[in-house]
Amino acid sequence: MCAQRAHGLNPTHRPHHPHSLTTLVYGAGALPPHPSLISSQTTTTTTKNLQTHPEIRLSKMRVLFQLYLLVALAVLARAAAPAEAYDSTPAPTPPSRSWKRLLGFCILGMPMFGDCNNSPGGFRPPPPNPWQVPNPGTGPGTGPVGGGGPGPIGGGPGIGGGTVTPPTEFPTDGIPPSSAPTDGSTDATSPTSTSPTEPTPAGNSTGASTPTDAPSASPTDPAVPTEPTTIGTTASIWSYPQAALPSRTAKSKPEGYKPTGGSYIWPWKQTKRYTFNIQYAQAAPDGFLRRIRTINGEYPGPMIEANQGDTLVVTVNNQLDIPQSIHWHGMRQNFTNHMDGVPGVHQCNIPPGGSYTYRFNLDNEFGTFWYHGHYANSMADGVYGPLIIHSRNDPLKYYRHFDSERVMMLTDWQHDDSMVISNGLMDMSVGYRGSPAPPNPDSLLINGVGQTDCASMQQDVPCRVSQSVFAEVKAAQGSKVRLRIINTGTHAMIRFSIDRHVLTVVEVDDTPIQPVEVHELALNSAQRYSVVVTLNQGRAGDAFWMRARPAGYCLGGIKGPDITATGVLRYTDWLGLTWNRNPLPRTEQWHDLADIQTAPCVDLDETNGPLVPMIPQSAPATYDTVSFHSSFGRFIDPTTSKPFFGFGYNGINFNNYINDPLLAQLQRGLDLNNSAHAHTAHFVFPRVGAVDIIVNQEDRAPFSHPFHLHGRPFMLVGRGKGVMTPEKLASVQLETANPLRRDTVTIDHESWAVLRLITDTPGVWPIHCHIGWHLAVGKMGVIVVQPDTIRQRFPRPQDWTNLCAGTDPEEIGPARRGLPMPPQARARHYADEMAARPLDA
Repeated sequence: MCAQRAHGLNPTHRPHHPHSLTTLVYGAGALPPHPSLISSQTTTTTTKNLQTHPEIRLSKMRVLFQLYLLVALAVLARAAAPAEAYDSTPAPTPPSRSWKRLLGFCILGMPMFGDCNNSPGGFRPPPPNPWQVPNPGTGPGTGPVGGGGPGPIGGGPGIGGGTVTPPTEFPTDGIPPSSAPTDGSTDATSPTSTSPTEPTPAGNSTGASTPTDAPSASPTDPAVPTEPTTIGTTASIWSYPQAALPSRTAKSKPEGYKPTGGSYIWPWKQTKRYTFNIQYAQAAPDGFLRRIRTINGEYPGPMIEANQGDTLVVTVNNQLDIPQSIHWHGMRQNFTNHMDGVPGVHQCNIPPGGSYTYRFNLDNEFGTFWYHGHYANSMADGVYGPLIIHSRNDPLKYYRHFDSERVMMLTDWQHDDSMVISNGLMDMSVGYRGSPAPPNPDSLLINGVGQTDCASMQQDVPCRVSQSVFAEVKAAQGSKVRLRIINTGTHAMIRFSIDRHVLTVVEVDDTPIQPVEVHELALNSAQRYSVVVTLNQGRAGDAFWMRARPAGYCLGGIKGPDITATGVLRYTDWLGLTWNRNPLPRTEQWHDLADIQTAPCVDLDETNGPLVPMIPQSAPATYDTVSFHSSFGRFIDPTTSKPFFGFGYNGINFNNYINDPLLAQLQRGLDLNNSAHAHTAHFVFPRVGAVDIIVNQEDRAPFSHPFHLHGRPFMLVGRGKGVMTPEKLASVQLETANPLRRDTVTIDHESWAVLRLITDTPGVWPIHCHIGWHLAVGKMGVIVVQPDTIRQRFPRPQDWTNLCAGTDPEEIGPARRGLPMPPQARARHYADEMAARPLDA
């Protein structure tokens, strides 16, 4: 008391507020020292006393506990907050008291929970439902397309005529109710019901309401989309039957995939087991509602993660009404050739309602891979997903080269079922959308999410005018993120970039390479690249556009609306929080991006010099050289006797006897040269060693093709313009010192590439164009490696044999069928060279 009076202080004085600075520092009821007692000479002593005094230590513990409690409440509140990141509608006037204010967050001035200065926060109501279709209208058709009669979804003077009644909204989950059974079963509509006859132009006998134009985002400065209040049906002149919508709604993954196994790799071999249920579901990945095919109800399918040395076991249950199979893209399948998954080559199909278990070892693989359907063009309808294999031998190390990783799947998307498109392409008199050539994509997707222009799409199908959901990658500011990018599409080369961020390429297919920096990366169908992105262009909450643009030149030019897909790269803090700063980006694209209409469609090694593998391996000497000549041609469908435009190797269009696989024929002792069910261009390599495979891509500009070889990676030892033959190759200087190794290569128009293959993996290995529509019209050949080993040592599992039980061996598989070119065409395509070379084993 005397000491207090000597200081001139009132002995009854106490801090006036329980949260005052004095209370927080010195403890409740404590008095601060007089300023005269705090000097430069006594600072050390005072600090020491403050740190050692029991009451002060207790006060510090109270402060730490209060801070910990505040952070915990902040995280809980953040998790409980409604998803506002993509809601572009203005927030309504909030109530005067919200749950956030009741918790005291806005009083404490925490901006991460809402606008504390102007509003008390709170929940927003759901945005206006974009799925709105007018009721049937009546009245004569007055539109320029013709028509007349009642409009099935409303009519309208621009297309079909009719009086439109006020719209009836679908449920607020954003998906129209299905006309299919709602018992949870898969849709049983046969795909034959959706096969096209002559497509019906819009307006011939039905009407359609005029679509509502929504503001579109500029490619260089995308605007914040506005949620529509109406949905127009589309105004395309081509109208194809749409399958009934299943009751199941596909689960999407706009947040993408985050591999976790690479941070610590288990040292012991394991067996990784997965179950895939292939099912129908309804989905609108880009806003256009249609039936798709999913795996376990997911689109894209689930990610598989494993380690080098593991055994992968995947049981596939086919719950569709059509056959299926799964190919494991990039797997070597050493002595498990029957697990490679190509119907008519490695196995018979998994029948509707059937099951099959794929089992193979991962002894020689690590890197970025994927899986996809290989029956007809099933991957175009959604049957695909990522397959990531980690390894202690991978020179790309977690926490050294990158801090986290994501999988980015880029795809082109069609609004019609792949069977509809393929069947149209197999008949020149019908075609698809008026053309016998494969179609341009309707949109592009990033991790299964994209945006479309509903005004240019097919009539009578619900379409979300403004798609306000974007694929998003979130990562900590200042970190390095490895993006494993996969082109899972069926046609388009896709150009990927991130505004203001350099892409450091470190992996090509499954081969780690020395870093190459680019602003934009071009990926053809089935190709994979890993890039490392450094997040050093802003602060937590900042966002940047990711862009996936079509390479229009090799599509013959992009006609119609821009189909660029956009996603969001968003910075977080080290806790993963964005501090409620979730606006859509306002960034602009790099100024030096390629012109999609004129830039050639070529691989990175042609635009950025040699790509050097991190793990060096020289190309061994060869014992044989063969050549495939690939070109466009006119063929006859043996099942319908109708002509179609397709592709052939050495003048032969692949003829797929889908219930008598080539592998089974070899195991029975047949020679593919003499087999009636082996109508394909093929070469045989009888022993271990190395061979050169020349692929001549003879199509004229602007067409380029991605060629994929099953089995093991090849070495890209040379490429050039013109036509290459084995005789000419003898005088060509090839790159044999540590050449690039990959399994899918783009070959430009009127060009060639030399693939050096080590023949240590016995089996029947397809080599084909990975454009699904080209494969569907016969662009495939095969190579046979060590046929004696196949006959003598390959297993014949009972469940594999059972797939063919009771099937017709004379049946020709869907779409991938054809007859050889006439003799004069075969001569042009060097059939004499093929006939002169012995092909038997």
